[in-house]
Amino acid sequence: MSDYNVLTDGRDDGALICTSESQKVAFHGATPTSQDATQDDVLSTVVDAVLSTVISTAATSTSPYGYSSAQANAITDVIEDLRSSLDGVVLIVNDMRSTVNAHNDALINKGIIASS
Repeated sequence: MSDYNVLTDGRDDGALICTSESQKVAFHGATPTSQDATQDDVLSTVVDAVLSTVISTAATSTSPYGYSSAQANAITDVIEDLRSSLDGVVLIVNDMRSTVNAHNDALINKGIIASS
């Protein structure tokens, strides 16, 4: 059997290492740090942005191309809204990338994963 210490109290409920987010902990010789702040729900933000642009336009047989000018203008407006929303999605993806990098850094700082 390996020669190491086991951190457990022997109960099936598990072991708790810190009882508040201000207490610090580290692993594998890293400097102890406190818990990072909670991150926003980025996925909900993306879904809300995309769904808020959905609009339905009824079909018609009016010339040209089967849409009245009001409907054609509405379609153009929706396309512009979608383009704007896509710009927003790009910003959100960049924010997500920053969040993932911050979580990666936090895991490295805690000593849970090794730096590359």
